[in-house]
Amino acid sequence: MKASYALLWMLILTVTSTVHSQTARELYDSGLAKLISEDYKGAISDLTKVIGLNPEYAEAYCARGRARFTQDNQGGIDDLNKAIVLNPGYAEAYFFRGFFKGIMNQIPGSITDFTKAIDLNPNYVDAYFGRSLAKLNSQDIKGALLDCDLAIDKDPKLIAAYVLRGMLKLDHKDYPGAVKDLNKVLELNPQDASTYVNRGVAKHLMQDIPGAMADFNQALEINPKSTEAYKNRGLVKLDIHDNEGASADLNQAIMINPKLQEAEFISGILKGLQKDYDGAISEFNKALEINPRNTQTYLFRGNTKALLKDYNGAIADFNRSIEIDSGNTKAYIERGKAKNNLKDFKGTISDLDKALEIDPGCVEAYFGRGAAKVGLNDYYGAIDDYSKSISIDPKNAGIYFERGLLKSDLKDFHGAIADFTQAIENEPHHFRAIFNRAMADYFLQDYKSAISDFSCLIEIEPQNGEIYFYRGMVKANAAPSENGCPDFKKAEELGFTKASVAIVKYCH
Repeated sequence: MKASYALLWMLILTVTSTVHSQTARELYDSGLAKLISEDYKGAISDLTKVIGLNPEYAEAYCARGRARFTQDNQGGIDDLNKAIVLNPGYAEAYFFRGFFKGIMNQIPGSITDFTKAIDLNPNYVDAYFGRSLAKLNSQDIKGALLDCDLAIDKDPKLIAAYVLRGMLKLDHKDYPGAVKDLNKVLELNPQDASTYVNRGVAKHLMQDIPGAMADFNQALEINPKSTEAYKNRGLVKLDIHDNEGASADLNQAIMINPKLQEAEFISGILKGLQKDYDGAISEFNKALEINPRNTQTYLFRGNTKALLKDYNGAIADFNRSIEIDSGNTKAYIERGKAKNNLKDFKGTISDLDKALEIDPGCVEAYFGRGAAKVGLNDYYGAIDDYSKSISIDPKNAGIYFERGLLKSDLKDFHGAIADFTQAIENEPHHFRAIFNRAMADYFLQDYKSAISDFSCLIEIEPQNGEIYFYRGMVKANAAPSENGCPDFKKAEELGFTKASVAIVKYCH
């Protein structure tokens, strides 16, 4: 995030100083006004005259150094050095010298100067913030966060510090902390579209889909041309399988800015949505030529390869994603899925164990690990993992359904029925849950309930001959038996071939 934070330097405030002689003061004030209005040549001219009148005028050297830096970096530093020689207790001169050293990528010197400014003035808010940026550029994330804390402590309305701290937390997967800081930014500046986008990204990563969508929508209300809002809203829609909506948003992002940095990546997603998987991989290849360390591109290319059943190629991409970011939960999950397709169930479990080590509340990892345990015939272990998934996401009909299937396999039909029933409550038209509950009822000889469920399925799919067949079988085997022949004949009429055998057995 080094490049993106460079712009935050521009948020640092300027401070005026006292002067010594009236004539010099007039020239100094004129030079400072020109500096603030970005008339740097005019500022240098006036401040040089001040120094000619008073060569000991430290503040004039400081102000001229600020102006000179825009034309001549070293000349600006030289003036600030002189200001400090003339006044070793001049906190502002240390601050600006630290600021300029940061721009010149002289990070250790920058940190030293900001620290000296703080020693001289412990309430120097801008120096704390400047030092946090310098520490960020030296990869001292904890130090950067601490200085943001100190800056906010001194000035609770310092928007730039909340932005920086929030983005650092977002980068380091403290999503609730990021949301909290970005909330504060929006409290102070409710029309900041980019902050809505960043908060939406954090919420998406927390699986708060409605919250993420609301933030991206709000960003677009403020700035209808926000490519980042369209792009990220498209990615959310992709996650919730709104492929049409995702395609519209991603296309809009490219339409607004055809030279978008991630244009090839987005184009790859769009081709994947059109099931042009080879074309998608080609676009992802181009994206990786531009940015070979983009973990998201490796993930999408790996998933596309998996759709083409190139599981080893997919695993290679997920490996690369993990090499770049060893804390990438999604990469471990997707690699685990690819290994599961290769029937490397132990490898799948190992990857999902790692995902859960990073994110102990990851429903997808528990569910995938449960599926791998099924592959190893560890049904009780799988049920345990499905149960953990349910404890985190009790509204997920699919997990109840899978646990119900395992209970059926273990002949725990009462437990299976309870799970199928919960799946149906969560998703009333869950066809397979209704079907399997009917079968479990049949095995428990609860023929009335089984017939009721098959009748419900016929209402959902009236042209499904298989359902008529099974309802006929329940009726024929019930005690007392009912006439299943009309159902068998309807099943045969709809093309379900097994029905003809049942007709011979039960209807003659």
